[in-house]
Amino acid sequence: MSDNIRYAPPTAQVGDIAEASPRGSHGLKLSVSLFWRLFLLHTVLLLPVAAVLGLSDLGQSAMFLMLKPSLFFAVVAAVLASSLLVFRPGLLFFVWGYRLHLPFGSWRKFTWSFCTLYLVLGIVNVGVAFTTPVAVWVQFKTFVPFFAIVALCVAAPRFLARPNPSIEPSMTTPRPFGLGSFAAAGFVGGPLAALYLAARNRMNHAPSREASMLLGFHVVASGVWLWTIFNAPRDALSQLVVHLPQVALWSLVSWPLLRRSFAAYSKAGGSFRSVWVAAGIGLLFAIGLRLVFRLLFA
Repeated sequence: MSDNIRYAPPTAQVGDIAEASPRGSHGLKLSVSLFWRLFLLHTVLLLPVAAVLGLSDLGQSAMFLMLKPSLFFAVVAAVLASSLLVFRPGLLFFVWGYRLHLPFGSWRKFTWSFCTLYLVLGIVNVGVAFTTPVAVWVQFKTFVPFFAIVALCVAAPRFLARPNPSIEPSMTTPRPFGLGSFAAAGFVGGPLAALYLAARNRMNHAPSREASMLLGFHVVASGVWLWTIFNAPRDALSQLVVHLPQVALWSLVSWPLLRRSFAAYSKAGGSFRSVWVAAGIGLLFAIGLRLVFRLLFA
């Protein structure tokens, strides 16, 4: 294959083709791997929520204190379910999920199972909080969610499939984001969203000098963009005036850096991720940044 083809197209779209998993090679090790990824993601998602509630008067209410676990369960389930609508394997896949070599269908099945478990735990917590003594509720919220997650992870190898070794899974070489995706993500979510796309492309495909340069450029562009947004007036028109020229600059820089590699990739039969997926990622970044700005400058 030519050196210009930095993004090797998969031989077939077979990322969800799998076979039954033998317990010996697909059991306890997978359970432990899924558990620590869930624990890490759970902590990252709930730390901002816990910090906001700790600073508000609402967090001091005795009734709300008993309902807080249900709120946490709902937030985690909502975030994971939303991620499945934007990125096929879901948010959990980003916690070094590619190392497990599971097909995308397995990631979706496990994530939906986890969301269902958390919704059930949230509903049960409300019932226990209002129908049993406080001591019983404390025991429930301390032990039941933890052991429920452990049980799900232990059971996961029994209903998850692993890739079929007789074929080359397409999930090992996911499609890259194209130039249109960089423009869409940058326009909606700023250079941080475009930086994320560049990092995903570089991680999933053979690193090249051009990809590294693009990654470094978006790191610098993110700093410049944040500085201008902070210092511009807060009205929408002023923010748009300082944002649009930078979007054009990011596109002009990305085009010459990626044009040759992407052209060779397309000529070899490769395809790119949907621009709508990139726009959805940009929207998530935009919402997240708006929430952070509101918390910092309220």
